[in-house]
Parts: sequence; structure tokens; C-alpha cells
Amino acid sequence: QQQLWPLCAYAIGVCFVFTFSSVAHLFNAMSLRVRDLCYYFDYGAVSIYGAGASIAYYHYVNPSLKVLDRGFMSEWLRERSPRLLDPNAHGVFCALLDRLFKPLAFAFSVVCTVACCLSRLKRCKHRYAIRTLVFLLPQTLTLPVTADLLVFWPDVRHITAAFAANFVRHFTWLFLAALFNISKLPERCLPGAFDIVGHSHQWFHLFTFLAILDEMYMIEEAMSAHLGGLPGAAPDFASTVGFMLALIGCTWAIIYVFSRFTGRRADAGDKDK
Repeated sequence: QQQLWPLCAYAIGVCFVFTFSSVAHLFNAMSLRVRDLCYYFDYGAVSIYGAGASIAYYHYVNPSLKVLDRGFMSEWLRERSPRLLDPNAHGVFCALLDRLFKPLAFAFSVVCTVACCLSRLKRCKHRYAIRTLVFLLPQTLTLPVTADLLVFWPDVRHITAAFAANFVRHFTWLFLAALFNISKLPERCLPGAFDIVGHSHQWFHLFTFLAILDEMYMIEEAMSAHLGGLPGAAPDFASTVGFMLALIGCTWAIIYVFSRFTGRRADAGDKDK
């Protein structure tokens, strides 16, 4: 069915992030060049996952949001704050967001991949903070969901308590993952004591995968509200799976370019020896 195409796009992203993260951590100790290449693919996979999640949000979650309902919000704004907020401006914003949502998801994914690869290539001082913050960039596309829950909860159409709980847990896990990845706790306090078990990178992956798990439950809840069909234009292959395939091709091209720079740097290092 056509309404399952966004789920396929999301599944591609999830499979990519699990597969390439595992491969990167399995083979990264072979050499410095292989290590860089493995993590380039890891960064690209995380970026692809973010785009897949955005497609799922666009088709399964956004149609249920009151803050993106132009008719409802026009009346709501006129009743409460006609002088502060222009209802017509809200309609223009919704139309613009609807048109730019997927292009923004694509652009955010490319920016994340490039920024993370650059942080590794240049060995910049704050590379962990940079990687964490750019990976949070696609989460800005979920701000309408946050606004809907904050303003209209519990009177939110098609959004159940289970969806809200999963959404809150999802971002709680992401916050904890970002905190451990940037702070480098607990090994910063006791160097060497957590090299095998309890390292911050292990906590980072644990919280990240818990976030993905709760997001999967959240998408499932959102899909159950549209079993009779998705509102608006039906999703097609090109705008969902085709979108992901184009992004994968672009990501691999970026990784290829950075791998060439990595190879030249490794060759230069060999000559210096």
C-alpha cells in the first residue's frame, strides 16, 4: 500500500544506522585510514537515518498536528491574539514548511555528514561537540510536534498518551546521549577505569538506540491513527524511498571525496617516515 512507503524510508534509515555503526566499530582498529573511512560511513548512516525519520514525521505525524492545521489555527489565533499574530502569516508559514520539509531534511543530512567528516579530517578541538550538535539539527523538524503537545495537550487529535510518552522518552534519551558524548563522563573523572565497561561512548550508543526504539513505537502509534488512509496527497515511491536512494548516493559521494583526502594524508605520513 502507498501509505507504507514512508515506513519503508524510515526502515532504510534505521537499518543503515544499526548496520554501519556495527561495522565501523568492528573494523575501525585495522588501521588509521580504515578507522577514518569506517567512521565516515557511520556519520553518513546516522545522517540518512535522520532524513528517514523526517519522512515518517511528515507523512504520519504532521497531518495530525493542530499547529499545522491552517483552518483551525486561523480561528484559534483570531480568538486569542489577533493583534500579536497574523493568522494569514501562519498559513504562509505552514505552506512554506510543507513545501520545504523534505528539502530541509535532505540538506540537514548532507550538512551533518560533511560537518562530521570535516571534524575528523581536521582533528578539530571540539569535534565531539560539533558532531553531537549537527546530529541534533534534523530534530528541529520535530518542533511542530513539541509545540502541539505544549499548547494543546491533552486535547490533541490522533495523538495518544502513548505517543506523547514515547516522544518525551525519545528526546530524554537523545539528551542523555548528547550529554555523555560531549562531557566524556565518567572516564573524565577516573581515567582508565572505564576503558572496557562504562565508557561514555558506550552510554552514547545505548541512549541513542533507546531513543530510536521509542521513536519506532511513536511512529507505530502515529500510523495506527491513519489506518483508513493518510490525509492529503498519498505518498509515492519517488518522494519516500526514491528520496532515500538519492540521499544515499549523495552521501556516498561525500564519503568518497573525504576518503580521497584521508588517503593522501596517509600517504604523506608514510613519506614522512
